[in-house]
Amino acid sequence: MTTPIGQSVQSGLNMILPVKSWLEFEESSAVVHFKEKEIAESREAIGTLHFARFVKLRDHNHLGYFAVFDGDFRTYLRDFINNTGPVLTR
Repeated sequence: MTTPIGQSVQSGLNMILPVKSWLEFEESSAVVHFKEKEIAESREAIGTLHFARFVKLRDHNHLGYFAVFDGDFRTYLRDFINNTGPVLTR
């Protein structure tokens, strides 16, 4: 959903990331937890981001990612990949 706010456009991203097994779910959750400071720093580098959070959805072994940002989706996705992607893959 995109909502005009003043001169900018505010958009949201809601992703549900399925995880294959309970063990992979726990490992992924631990990575997000232990890299929380680095993830927060990577979010700060994305100047258009208002809110972003990883959420553990235990009932179905899924991780959720929810974000609200200014501008278009492609720009945010590029910034997310460039800033947060390396944190999650090292």
